[in-house]
Amino acid sequence: MLLFAKFVPGVSLLTPPVAGQCGMGYGVFLLLDGVGSMLWAGAWLGTGRYCGDLQKHNATLLEWASHFSGVLLILAAVGFVIQRVYRRRSVLQTLTASR
Repeated sequence: MLLFAKFVPGVSLLTPPVAGQCGMGYGVFLLLDGVGSMLWAGAWLGTGRYCGDLQKHNATLLEWASHFSGVLLILAAVGFVIQRVYRRRSVLQTLTASR
């Protein structure tokens, strides 16, 4: 679990206490956590290397993405607001029904 905990948000915070409760030694914990950190960083570096090569071979890719980035940002903000309104309505309906 220590090797892949960095890839799952929130699990990385739980692994040190769980490892301590299971009686894992400090040296073993550092070794496994260090290898997991290297795997996590290597995944990001490998992805960056691959996407950088894509950009190098197809220079119009980044230009194409820049035209739609503003639209995507606005859509994300509108979607967030709609989700919050929907969630608030459902909570209020649940509270009204429980009365």
